[in-house]
Amino acid sequence: MKMASTSSGTFRPAVRESARLSACRLHCTESSGRFLLENPMCEWRDAVGYAGLYQVSDDGRVRRHISFRGRAFNLKPGDMLAVGKSNTGYPCVELWCDGSRSHRMIHRLVYEAFHDQSPAGLIVHHVDGSRDNNGLSNLSAISRSAHAKHHNKGADGRLGGSRLSIEDVRVMRARRECGHRLKDIALDYGITVGAVWRIAAHKRWAWLK
Repeated sequence: MKMASTSSGTFRPAVRESARLSACRLHCTESSGRFLLENPMCEWRDAVGYAGLYQVSDDGRVRRHISFRGRAFNLKPGDMLAVGKSNTGYPCVELWCDGSRSHRMIHRLVYEAFHDQSPAGLIVHHVDGSRDNNGLSNLSAISRSAHAKHHNKGADGRLGGSRLSIEDVRVMRARRECGHRLKDIALDYGITVGAVWRIAAHKRWAWLK
């Protein structure tokens, strides 16, 4: 099958769908580039804050609302949105409302639509660890501290990309409470005095109590 590439990097078939796919349509995820059959049994709900404009499915897709009249940015009612990636590596889509554009992460759109609210103060977590699996059954709302533990990258307790472990931060704060100098703590951990001050003041690692 020949394939055509769009400017967004999403690949679509360059030929018409066959009759056997009349009940389903082809879609693919940007991250994998694999063609998948839509699940005709999936449930669609309005995206929170975008009623009548966009819908999300319980298997993690976003489309132009089927009742939307006319075209907008070359999208017809029911068309799937192109998927990009956020700066943190999460699949996201570009949504428009009243002339204003926003980039929304798909896993939060799905969770909010099917729980009728945003999980205030909580993180929407991918249960299987895959950021590309945005199905409702793979999402749960957990605290920031629990989320950090899930993404602990090493036996030493350090989080991905961080010099410090959770235990390091707790010890640093305890030392400050005991009167240890910022400079001494900074030298022990190989970080700046300003970083130690922000950690001790709960301006960094604020979620860790």
